[in-house]
Amino acid sequence: MPGEGVRNLFRTSKDYVPVPGLFDALTVFFGLTPADHAVFNHDHISAFELRHTEGHKTSHQDASRRIIEHQRRDFSTYLNGESLRRIMNRFNLNFGKQLERRIAKDTGTSHLSDLYKFVRDAIFEAEVEALYGERLLSLCPTFSDDFWAFYDAFPTVSRKLPRCLFRSQYEKRDKMLANFQLWRSRCHAEFDWSDDELVKSDYEPVWGSRYVRRMVQRHEKMGFSDAGVASNMLGYLFVTTANSVPAAAWMVLHTVLDKDLRDRLRHELSIEDTETPVDLAALSSAPLLNSVYRETLRLHVASATGRASVSSGFGSRQTETVTMTANWLGGLDSTFWNEGPVANGVPQHPVGTFWAERFLVYPDEPSSGPTRPKSSIVHEVTQNGKKSMQDDSKAKLANSGLRGHWFPFGGGAWRCPGETLAKNSILASVFMLLRDYDIELR
Repeated sequence: MPGEGVRNLFRTSKDYVPVPGLFDALTVFFGLTPADHAVFNHDHISAFELRHTEGHKTSHQDASRRIIEHQRRDFSTYLNGESLRRIMNRFNLNFGKQLERRIAKDTGTSHLSDLYKFVRDAIFEAEVEALYGERLLSLCPTFSDDFWAFYDAFPTVSRKLPRCLFRSQYEKRDKMLANFQLWRSRCHAEFDWSDDELVKSDYEPVWGSRYVRRMVQRHEKMGFSDAGVASNMLGYLFVTTANSVPAAAWMVLHTVLDKDLRDRLRHELSIEDTETPVDLAALSSAPLLNSVYRETLRLHVASATGRASVSSGFGSRQTETVTMTANWLGGLDSTFWNEGPVANGVPQHPVGTFWAERFLVYPDEPSSGPTRPKSSIVHEVTQNGKKSMQDDSKAKLANSGLRGHWFPFGGGAWRCPGETLAKNSILASVFMLLRDYDIELR
């Protein structure tokens, strides 16, 4: 359950491995076949490390952890710092083009039948092109639709329900695997691997980012089959986008549903016209924007976090014992979260509802902030409970004391290494929509 148990699990997470591990996730979720199971042999991994890993060696007794450590190393190197800044520059450019392609600015007004799908697909394709290059979407024009069809089929596939009874759901996964195999074979045919400058470039249109080129090369050198590489590519794409892209769409929806919130965010972000540049540092430090971001993840991200011990012993976490928890359980714990002012005995912002200011602390309101006040403070709601731009200028984002109840990216040694990419893409998407468009729901 959320709270101290989760905090303890994250504190000692170096002693445990994620559940499901890489082998189980690839096999059950992403279609890895027995032909590739030998890659998870310790001797095989050690031989690969002697030949191909630039001196990086692993020694953990769990084979999945040894393989994933190489992937996490590239996450840290190529999805952070200056490399991430360049990826985000491409994402911002791509996202702007995606919006222009879907909305004709010169017509004045466009009508969208499905705002969620519009935002989701624009963000997804912008991120795919920024990471995987231009060739993937041109070779596989239905790639976005194929991915979200697999996303919808995932609850069936992930439970290993019989393929003979759920053939269409498994065919959605087959289509994504075929997409990756086609892309990889065509990219190899077009790319000059002997050009060292090209191989080490930050980005080129065939393979995309250096992060993706290295990922493909590493799995090939490990000995994965063509189908096995495709399973890995699908898995890493899924964990990169399956939560963050829908979360971005939800954040946009919550923003456009509240005109007052839209105006306050535009003021906080100093949005004056469509020429206002995307400043990732400013976005990451804007209190109201980040409160909306955190509230969106609290309410809408339901990912589970699992850990298991691989060492023998006694106690609460013996060998084969799995500890599981879910961010959503922590996010909906009414004994922990502040539910806002109380009027006539009813909290104004129950945990099952969206409250933009839940993560903000106001200097003149001792009962503000994300956690439930220690004493029951009942007071009348003033100004319909709404905050002003002047209030926002004094607000501070609360960061401490939330670890056991707010963990959409997991925690501890196995916290999701793609968190910074996810956060930046979500905040940049919301900023650009606020800057470039007025959206009204009817």
